[in-house]
Parts: sequence; C-alpha cells; structure tokens
Amino acid sequence: SVVSKRRTSFEDNEETTTPSKKKLNGMSSKVERIRVPGDLSCLFYSAAYLVEDAPANEETQRRLRQVVYEHAAADPEREIRELYLERSIEDYREWILNEFHEGGEQELIALAAYYKVRFAIVSTESLTILTYGDEDKPIGYLLYTGTHYDPLISAGSPNGTRLWRQINPEFETACIELAKNHNDSITRRNKSEKIYRIRCCGCGAKLLDNEDFQRHCSEVDHDDDFAFDCEEIFHVTYQEEDMNLKNNDHNYDNDFAAAAAIAAQEAEEGPPAGRTRNAQKSLLRHNLHHDISSCESFVNK
Repeated sequence: SVVSKRRTSFEDNEETTTPSKKKLNGMSSKVERIRVPGDLSCLFYSAAYLVEDAPANEETQRRLRQVVYEHAAADPEREIRELYLERSIEDYREWILNEFHEGGEQELIALAAYYKVRFAIVSTESLTILTYGDEDKPIGYLLYTGTHYDPLISAGSPNGTRLWRQINPEFETACIELAKNHNDSITRRNKSEKIYRIRCCGCGAKLLDNEDFQRHCSEVDHDDDFAFDCEEIFHVTYQEEDMNLKNNDHNYDNDFAAAAAIAAQEAEEGPPAGRTRNAQKSLLRHNLHHDISSCESFVNK
C-alpha cells in the first residue's frame, strides 16, 4: 500500500478513553502548539520543524516541495501515482513547486517516507487522529484546523518532545483536548466579531453599517464643514480576550480590503508570473479564512 494509516477515534478507543473533564484540562497543558506562518506552505514548515528543527522560510518550503515531487516522480507505478495526484507527474511538478499551492495527504505521505517517520494529523474538524507512515517509525503530531497545520510537541521538558518512539495515548488525548479548546476559542471569537463597513469622513469613526452611521451623525457633533460624508471599509475586530486567536490560523485580520484591491488589480492585469487565477483565489481564501465572496467577484471577472 502507499501508506499505513491509523485512525484513532476518541469516542470508542479503549486505550484513549476520554478522562474526566477536570483531568483532561490538566492534560492539555502538556501539549504545546508551535505557530508557523499562516501561508500555503504551513505543512512543509511544520514537518521540517518536528524532524529537523528547520526554520519556516522560503528555502525550507522550496526544498521540501522538491522532495515531494521527486518522491512522486520516482514511483515505479506511475499510472497509479498519477491517479492519487489527480494529474500527470509533469503537471504535478509545476503544481507543487508553486508556493501558492498547499500540501495535503499526498505530500504528507511523501514527507513521511523522506523523513522516515510517521505524521499523526490531529483534526479539529473530526476530533480524530489520522496517521501516515510505516508503523515502526517514530511519530510526530500536527494540528490541522481545516486550513492550516501547526506542529504539536510535549510541553513537559525544556525543549519539548517532537518525535515519539511509539504512540503515547495520554499525549494523544491531550492533543484532542487542545483541538477542542481551539474549536471553543474559534466559536468564542466568532461571537465577538464585529465588522465595521463605514468610516465617517468627518471624524474618522468606524461604524457597523449605514444605520449605525446615521445614528452616529445624530449623536456626535461635527464641525460646520461636515457634509455627512462616509466611505466604505472592511475592518474586523474582536474582544480583547480573542485578539491573539484571530491570527492563529491565517493572517486575515484586517487585510480583506487590501486583498480585494489586489484581486481587482490582477483581474485587469493578470496575476503575477507563475500564479493562476485559481491560485490567487486559493491564497485569498487561505489568508483571509473568511467570506471572500467580494474578492472572488473581482477575480472571476
């Protein structure tokens, strides 16, 4: 087979039965989530950090993208490999070497073979762990939020354990608890989200909508030159306790308007060399992690 997968469910697995909530919350402190840049190379950064402590930079992602291409090109069962890749090997080379394309399952398989390890993917969406690689290899853990990978290490030692010789059920349970905490934080953040769409040209106040602007004009004194003018903006804010979280997955904070402007410009001039319009949309979606319908309306022109 191409890869050995081990799927761990934390509902029925006897070895990883969920402890009491109090005990489980104590376990979560044993896992540390290492933040890597929120771009389309996060999988490569995370794998490199766990195995070789490599920096999250352009050289690292380029080197590992070349590695996964060579892994695919070396497969003697070329036709089967191309079925998995959903493209020819030649097309895959162009695709994966483009930094605006993100890695996924096939790249995990290749990286596990290259590093001679297993990668266990802790999913915040399914709250399960799916492992890629040969069963006799050391294992490293990655948190996957649906759009982003981050490495997970043990917080119990000065440098943290990055690779385990064998599966550690207690650590895995703590990883799942961390994933649950992430989901809770996202829910909390989304509830506290405010999107300001109007800026008053008289005083610069940011307002939620036209109704909010009208209320503002009736309650706030402006100078005699104020002509009840306003301008459209897109500014996202959160409650103070959630400010750190908004940058966790992808750096989309208040860059929506700028991204839309870039998309509009590229709709007229075309994307930069090596980047397709689909890649541009993928990058916007990945970076903003938000509703990008406005951006797509520009890109699709």
